Amino acid sequence: MAVVTRKVALVTGGGHGIGHWVAVELGRLGWTVGLQYSTGGRAAADAVLGEMQRGGAHGATFACDLAQESEAERLVPTVSERLGALHLVVHAEALAIDDTAQTADRFTWDRQMAVNLRAPFLLAQGLARQLPAGEDGHVLLLVDQRAALEAPHFLSYGLAQAGVLACVRALALGLAPRVRVNGFGPAAPVPGSEVTLPTGDPAAEICRTLRFILETPCLTGQVLALDGNEALGWPVLERTARSDWAGPAGYPQAPATSPASAD
Repeated sequence: MAVVTRKVALVTGGGHGIGHWVAVELGRLGWTVGLQYSTGGRAAADAVLGEMQRGGAHGATFACDLAQESEAERLVPTVSERLGALHLVVHAEALAIDDTAQTADRFTWDRQMAVNLRAPFLLAQGLARQLPAGEDGHVLLLVDQRAALEAPHFLSYGLAQAGVLACVRALALGLAPRVRVNGFGPAAPVPGSEVTLPTGDPAAEICRTLRFILETPCLTGQVLALDGNEALGWPVLERTARSDWAGPAGYPQAPATSPASAD
């Protein structure tokens, strides 16, 4: 009888949104998937696991508050002990609290830095430590387009995301060559985001990009922005162009000339 060996992935935030899409796609591709969920998220994670199992995939759910350093440190060993050695960590869990330079406090700062920045760093360390000899691994981190926009709202969240952007590059160097580290920046992961995606199916975009990253061994230290040009500031420029104080876009018109002067 042939023995089928399944590689194991951990997906944080696997019970909702981007984590849900990624987990189901990984299951479809033959991965065994551990789904992390936070307080109150068990029912949603179990529902995603059930969806995966109906498609023939294997996996399990794991409770973990990523804001707690000790829990985040234990997550990879716990998953690998139950499902087998991890070869992939996808950090799709995100915590976004709308604060500003005037309203940010210690609680919002610490919790967002912990979930969005410290947790993926600890998970990447954990994956590298338990990776079997002679085998390669991969870390894929969610990176919001706000990492490069320095927006006044979601201030501490944006600063944490800027840290994640730097973390992708630092980990790609520090864990090379056995562990590849990349990021992906989906559209509208926080409320109020304005995007002009060329497709009406963001789940399909996420899954297509996931497959591309996994199937491209030379790709590491990169962040792919799937935000329909929001990272370039287009929605902001578009609003400015439509405002009553902004002049029309384009070059100034050349002064009119008479036929005689044209010679």
